[in-house]
Amino acid sequence: MSINANEETAATQPVPKSGDEAAPADPNVILKISDLSKDFEIRSDKLGEKSQYLHALSRVNLEVYKGETLGIIGESGCGKSTLGRCLVRLHEPTSGTVTFEGEPLDFKKDRARRQRRSVQMIFQDPYSSLNPRKTCAKIIEEPMIIHKTETDPKKREARVRKLMELVGLGKR
Repeated sequence: MSINANEETAATQPVPKSGDEAAPADPNVILKISDLSKDFEIRSDKLGEKSQYLHALSRVNLEVYKGETLGIIGESGCGKSTLGRCLVRLHEPTSGTVTFEGEPLDFKKDRARRQRRSVQMIFQDPYSSLNPRKTCAKIIEEPMIIHKTETDPKKREARVRKLMELVGLGKR
């Protein structure tokens, strides 16, 4: 999962002491997941038999702050990929809320393009994620072209070079 957090972490807002007051929204939280659950319906092969439900996620809560990187780890089958798929709406959550930069992360028409630029899946299997016929530079450049974040080819090439240097893939 890739969350684009360009600003550095700043001080957090104080939490109210009274349990009756709602805490103010922390402007440093870029991603907030509240009570996210996902159930999959398993239909019976037998006519008239009730469907069963597989509880893949149960009330997940987390916050990602500006400047942070979050890695989700766990055993096979624990819900890591389901969580990611719910965030990018490849699966519709059964319940719960997800906000990104203070807005619902729902990819509705008015904000879909901006949200899709900032929140994307990074798949675990490099063979399904990376095309061996493309260079690393072309793979990094592709989303910039698709989302039109850098239309000038020379600036785009410089940005790709800078990103590659940041992760140790610069010229040798």
